[in-house]
Amino acid sequence: MSAFRRRGPEIDLQLSEAEAELLGLALPVLAAAPPAAAGSPPGYPHFCAHPEDEVAEAGFRELTAGCLRADREADRRRFAASLERGTLGTEDAAAWMRVLAEARLALAARLGVAETGWERASPGPGLALLHLYGCLQEELGATLLPT
Repeated sequence: MSAFRRRGPEIDLQLSEAEAELLGLALPVLAAAPPAAAGSPPGYPHFCAHPEDEVAEAGFRELTAGCLRADREADRRRFAASLERGTLGTEDAAAWMRVLAEARLALAARLGVAETGWERASPGPGLALLHLYGCLQEELGATLLPT
């Protein structure tokens, strides 16, 4: 059974209490991640707007860091509120896609998946959570596609 069911423009969450609890762990995962450079997910290299000019790059980071941080915080608030409510609107679904992607990247970095690859990652709860977030992100993406 899918975790998401489209009802007109809204999407109903079809989650057990345990699934909702696991999904809610995305926020503590992100809170525990080291601060990301502007334009980069936690634990991954950042985008360089001016790779040849350190001064211009520092200026770019200074100008964009606050906006990116505010956008991420708004996404996390929207994610938490819609998880509690049990329904997603269009903006909520977009926020969920971004939060799940960011949580997956943070977990992958913490687990060393970026360095070792999936096949060498140690099995355990973190890897299971990483897979769960990926599956839910894929399901939500499929739910958002027109039928």
